[in-house]
Amino acid sequence: MRITENQKIALVIMAVLLLLSQTPQSSYSPVNVSIDNQYAVATEGYGHVSEIDYQWQEINGFCHWASSTMILRSAGVDLDLHDLFVVSGIGFSAVYVRYEDTMALLPGAIWRQIIPLSFVSDFYGLNYSIYVDTSSPSAALFVPVMGIDSLNYTDFDGPSEALNLMRTSIDEGYPPLIWVDPYYLPAKDYDINRELGITSDMSGSGHAVVIVGYNDTSETAWIADPGVGAFGEYFGYPFDGRWYYEISYANLSLAWKALTYLTILIRPETNSIPDKDLGMMNLICSRLEGDRTSYAPSQEDVFFLSFGANSFRAMSLDLNPQGLSLLLNDVGSHIGRVLTLWNLGFITEFTCSLQYLSFRAALQQLPTLFPAFDLTSAISKGMEALPHLAALSNNATLASTDPNEFGGSLLWDTLVGLSEDYDVQSDLEAAIVPYQENITAIAEHLEAIADAWDSLAVELRQVLSGNPLESMVILAAGSASLFVIVVLVFTRRRR
Repeated sequence: MRITENQKIALVIMAVLLLLSQTPQSSYSPVNVSIDNQYAVATEGYGHVSEIDYQWQEINGFCHWASSTMILRSAGVDLDLHDLFVVSGIGFSAVYVRYEDTMALLPGAIWRQIIPLSFVSDFYGLNYSIYVDTSSPSAALFVPVMGIDSLNYTDFDGPSEALNLMRTSIDEGYPPLIWVDPYYLPAKDYDINRELGITSDMSGSGHAVVIVGYNDTSETAWIADPGVGAFGEYFGYPFDGRWYYEISYANLSLAWKALTYLTILIRPETNSIPDKDLGMMNLICSRLEGDRTSYAPSQEDVFFLSFGANSFRAMSLDLNPQGLSLLLNDVGSHIGRVLTLWNLGFITEFTCSLQYLSFRAALQQLPTLFPAFDLTSAISKGMEALPHLAALSNNATLASTDPNEFGGSLLWDTLVGLSEDYDVQSDLEAAIVPYQENITAIAEHLEAIADAWDSLAVELRQVLSGNPLESMVILAAGSASLFVIVVLVFTRRRR
């Protein structure tokens, strides 16, 4: 039984929903647009933040980070998206999961969606608040994850309190970041979600946007959406301004409810912590080194997780005929095994592309953010990882929803090709023979990335050791990835 075109398209859309994608254009410079509105001063029934600098996503999986950039700016922190990759540590983070029928390499942007903002808030002296409706249908997926990470959040009644929270925060001048199901968002970019009937209930994830205004008379809210122009037919920066739109309270509530009414607010509070540069540099080193306490303080002994440089090294050790055979042994049906191999090729290329672009951007920002340190040697070591990450990347995987546009890349041609040959032969040992050389090459690229990350961490530690101040220990809690849960749940549904 071969994978049908509809199955492939559905798998691609599921992955796109998982990360709400955007990929950069080589000639593109981010355009931050300040918006003004007649309701800039709150009056009864109306409210709008006086100004917000719009941030486009730029690359796959960064809707949360682009939205976070917007609310941080509203709180007085002048960071752009690439700066946030650095100070949150996500550009220097990676996680590998090998559990039963899951083999997944996850960039920091996927592994940690809520946690990093709390550390950024600590660095800059901000008040960071999370609100969740634990009685909502999707709470069973999200709330346990926050419990594992000991995340402090306020449990509120979404249907009755979410809109009031929106009004209050906007009247104060601090727009809320919310997680939503894009199925209900009016932008034409999400028509494909509606056409295919794919909701967050199916994908296990969604999208992040910022509410910047409200109108009780018309019962509408204004949204700043970093994800329009994200993929497919309408790919490209939304110069037409459609990133700023109105949505009815009814549809907003449906979209919001699908993701537990999850809301994040950031407000100014205190002075930033002393020596925050040292704290940030220590955080980056811990991420690169794969410090298990840094990533997951409550999960240090979880055997199927590898972090930092070790995540690439662990996957390189599993990517061989024996490792692939063990992976398929946990899948019950032939079509399930074919889909597992197909997904391994597609998702790994998808996430490696995201890892490449986010790490490259973060590496480039280091000298700008830390001018007091001589980072020349460290950056040189980090750059050694770039050609190997590039060899495992393909921007087409990020930007398109049409599988026919994919291919011509090492990961795709190897693992997706293997899945198609295995589909016909039903014999992994025979099907893998033509791909053995490429599989070995992929593993070697992963090992080289691990070595470069190790070298970068060593160089950064040497820079820090030259500082007379005692290094600050930063425990950057890494969440039990929503993506991991989605992969496990989705795979089991397919059996």
